[in-house]
Amino acid sequence: MADQTPDARDRASHGVQPPVWARRIVLLLVLVALGYLAYLIAAEFFPRWWAEQIAGLVGGSTATGVLWGLFLGAAFTVVPLLVLPFVVRARWAVRLAVLAAAVLLATPNWLTLSVGVGGNESARDGRALLAQEGPGFLTGSWIGVLVGLVLAVAVISWRVRSRRRRARMRHLQDDLAAREEADELRRRDMDRGLAEAPGDASSDDLGGPSPR
Repeated sequence: MADQTPDARDRASHGVQPPVWARRIVLLLVLVALGYLAYLIAAEFFPRWWAEQIAGLVGGSTATGVLWGLFLGAAFTVVPLLVLPFVVRARWAVRLAVLAAAVLLATPNWLTLSVGVGGNESARDGRALLAQEGPGFLTGSWIGVLVGLVLAVAVISWRVRSRRRRARMRHLQDDLAAREEADELRRRDMDRGLAEAPGDASSDDLGGPSPR
């Protein structure tokens, strides 16, 4: 019986390997399942926990609840949105890191959203607790999110206009420098031509035939 090649021996020892695409699909399904499980666990814990933290801050005062809602809603909307433009001109690894950072920076708003619109028992308990100990917080949060969105759009628009303005200034400066260089070359050519003209005329007078 002929000896087997090393590749054949490896295949025989390790068995039949599934294709790469199949392994990737299995890995993706496992990650989705783990993510969904983590979501279920978080949905049962964090809404009630977040409502307890906010209730401790507000202390039953509507004005305090509105102010905390405005602050948290605006701050944790502006900061993540100002981070997102760094995704535009970056490598894929950096883009994923920036997106993950933006999502994490908006965590207080995600928690408030889970309390405000969640349908499980933890979210209902959180809403009931905020209605008693944190009045005005949810309303202030929604208004704060809108204010933060407007501020972020304004800042990003200002950045884009400033970048375009600087780019136009650089373009104009480069164009002006190129024109000045062309004018300087043109002046040198004219000066060289004027300097060579008398020499040509004198040589014609000395060596050329005299008119009769």
